[in-house]
Parts: sequence; structure tokens; C-alpha cells
Amino acid sequence: MLVAGACSGGGDPPVAEEPTPVSGDRRGTTTTSTTPIDVSTIPEKIDEPYINAVLKALDEVDAQATKIIVQKKQLVPAAAEHLLAIYNTEELDEQVEVWLTTIKNGFKNVSSDPGARRTTVTKIVSSSPNCIYAEVEQDFSATAVNAPPPNRAFVQLVPLAPERNAKDLNPTAWMIHDEGNRPVAATPRDPCAA
Repeated sequence: MLVAGACSGGGDPPVAEEPTPVSGDRRGTTTTSTTPIDVSTIPEKIDEPYINAVLKALDEVDAQATKIIVQKKQLVPAAAEHLLAIYNTEELDEQVEVWLTTIKNGFKNVSSDPGARRTTVTKIVSSSPNCIYAEVEQDFSATAVNAPPPNRAFVQLVPLAPERNAKDLNPTAWMIHDEGNRPVAATPRDPCAA
């Protein structure tokens, strides 16, 4: 259930669909159509719809890893390849630790048929072609049996290192450098400003 699959044979680049309002009829109603967002490239102007499309695609790759781990009841190479394609080394290490703990604890609260978490931008802290840092809301209701309410987190994205995506599992031009929950009152230092 990937938002955008890898290209083969020179086809169109992977895209995500983003609703765009179009003019309504003479009564003033509005309809919605979709405009493709190419997540395989890094545009000059990085806006919220683009970041949300990238996050949706990354969440789908993470969901594929989750499904494999839940089905196999262990962290197998196929799942690790999906995680490697979307996380940098430090964040990958943290994700692996979470999975090893989850496996050890018998998959408590993990759905037997997990879907994708939903990560949505609530505020762009900074964005450039080299780094994106955003406050997001993460909803795990599709992955957990008794999901907590959506939580506030911060996500840092950096351009994807091609060697991490050798099997073309990540359809985006980005990987997750850091993600994590922060206390509601805390606004962390912007790592992209460094």
C-alpha cells in the first residue's frame, strides 16, 4: 500500500496525491481534485503539502517493515531493508531497539494486521533543500490495538543517501534523521539552523 512505488522502465516519477480546491459551480460550492506531488525530488520551495506527502510515503515504507516484522515475529532482513531505506544510522539504531523490545515483549498492543501510522505536519520549523524540521502529529491508531491519542513529535528529514536505498524501497528523496516526542511546552533547538 505504498503511496508511490519505485519507477521501473523509465515511467513517471513517484507522486502522492494532494487535494487542491478548484472553483465551484455558480452556487458557490467547491469541489476537490488532486494534484500530483513528486516526492522523488527536492523542490526549491518546500511547503506543508510537499512535506506531508513525503511523510506519508515514509510512513508507508515503515508500515511495510512493520507488517513483515509482525508476520515473521522477528526482525528479518527484508524488514531491516525497509527501515534502512528511510532512517539514518542513529535513528535506525533507535528503531531497531524499539522493535527488539517489542518482539521480546510479545508484540503487546501491536495490531496483528498493522496499517501505517499517520504523521502530519502541524508547524514547519525550518525547511531547505538540505534539511527539514517540523512539528508533527503522529497517529498510531492503525498500528496499535489500544492506540494512545495522537501525539506531538518533531521530525528532521535530510536528503536520502542513495546507498541506504539500494533496493528502491523509499520512493522519496528524504530519510528521517531524527524523530521523537517532546514535552508540550518544549520547543527544541532547530537542528537545521546549525
